[in-house]
Amino acid sequence: MSIADLKNIVRDHREQLAATPAQHQALRAIERCRTERAGTHQLFCTNCHHRCIRYNSCRNRHCPCCQQADRARWVAAREQELLPINYFHVVCTMPHELLPLVRLDPRACYQALMQCSRQAIADCCANPRYLGASVGQIQVLHTWGSDLKLHPHVHTIVTGGGFAPDGSWVDAKRNRKKRTAFLVPVGALRKRFRTLMLESLKPLWQQYRNELISALGDAKNYLHTWTTLRKQRWVVYAKPPFAHAAIAIRYLGRYTHRVAVHPDRINYQPDGTVHVQYRDYHNGGNQRIKIFSAQQFLHYFVQHIVPKGFRRIRLAGFLAPRIRKESLAKARKLLCKRKPPKPPESSTVKLDSKRTTKHKHQCPHCEHIMLVSEISRPQKDGSIKNFIPQECIAWLKQDVRESANWEQAMIQQT
Repeated sequence: MSIADLKNIVRDHREQLAATPAQHQALRAIERCRTERAGTHQLFCTNCHHRCIRYNSCRNRHCPCCQQADRARWVAAREQELLPINYFHVVCTMPHELLPLVRLDPRACYQALMQCSRQAIADCCANPRYLGASVGQIQVLHTWGSDLKLHPHVHTIVTGGGFAPDGSWVDAKRNRKKRTAFLVPVGALRKRFRTLMLESLKPLWQQYRNELISALGDAKNYLHTWTTLRKQRWVVYAKPPFAHAAIAIRYLGRYTHRVAVHPDRINYQPDGTVHVQYRDYHNGGNQRIKIFSAQQFLHYFVQHIVPKGFRRIRLAGFLAPRIRKESLAKARKLLCKRKPPKPPESSTVKLDSKRTTKHKHQCPHCEHIMLVSEISRPQKDGSIKNFIPQECIAWLKQDVRESANWEQAMIQQT
C-alpha cells in the first residue's frame, strides 16, 4: 500500500471518527502531507542551475512518511555518544488491566510509566548490592503492538556501568554461570517498578472511579482489578548486553519518529476493508493478516497519537541533557585505556547516510547539492506566503561576492 491509500482512508472516514482535537489535527496533517494543500518548495541546483518543485511535507511526528531525516540525525547523534562499555536493553510494560485508565487519561498514565520505569532502574542500579552507581538511560515510549492494539511499554537502553558516589567508574558485574555482563536482578526491578507505578496511579484510579466502574462492569470488578495489580507479576525484562550498542540505537531508531504502523504493512481493499500484516508473537512470531473496517482501523491508529506536547523520547541519569556533555567527558577520561568495540558491519536497520547531513536534496542530473530557493505555505485566511530560506540567502551572497572578485580579477588581467 502507498501513502496515498492511507490518505484516502483518512479523507473518507476522518469526519465520522470520534477523536480528540489533537488526534484530528494529526489526521488532517497526514491527509494534506505532500499535496497542494501543504504548499510547495522550489529546489535549485548550485552547479547546473536545474530547478524543480516539490510538495511540502507535514512534519507531523505521527505521519508515517515524515521525520526520516530527524530520525537519522537522532541515531547518528546517539552513536557519537556511545562509550566503550556494555549496554543493556530494559523493557517495562504496563499491565493490560490498566488500559481503561490509559484511555481515560493517557497523558498522566504515560507520564507515570516513563517516570516510574526510569526511577526503578535508577534505584536498583544505585543499590550497593547490585551496581552501586548512577547509570545513563535512553527512553523511548511505545504504545502499540504489532497488531495495532494498545500496548504501552517503555524501551530503555541502560549503560552497563556508571558513576559511584565517590566519582569513580563502576562496571556492571558478570554472571558467573552465563559468563555475561549482569545489570540488576529482574525480580528486584519488577517489584520496584510495580510499587512505584501503583503509588503513582492510585490517585488516578480513585479519581476516575465512576468511569472505571462503568468500563469494568461493576464495583466488585473495580476493587478486584486493583487487588490483582498488587499481586500479579508485571512484565519487566532486561536483555543481555548487545555486541555493539549501535545495534540497540538503530533498533530504537526505527520507532522514535513514527507511530504504530508503516504503510507497507497496510492494504486498502476495494470493499472498504483494511488488511494489516502483523507478527503473531504468541504463536511463534508467524506473519498473519488482520482485517479491519476503515473506521475501525482509524480508531486503532489514533489511540497511538500521544497527547500534544508529550515527549516520547527522554534521556536520563548522567545522559540527561543538562549534564550529558560533562558526564560523557568525565566517563571517557576514566575509560580512556579501553578499546572501543568494533562497530557492526551490517544491521537490519537501514539508514540513509545522505539524510544525516545538512543538505538532503541532490540534483538528479549532476548529483550536486540542491538548495531550497523558495518556500510557499498556505495561510489560514487562504493566502499564500512565500519566503526565501536563510541558507539560500547566504549562498546568494557568497555567489555575488565570488562573481565580483572574478570580474575584478579579469579587469586587472586586461
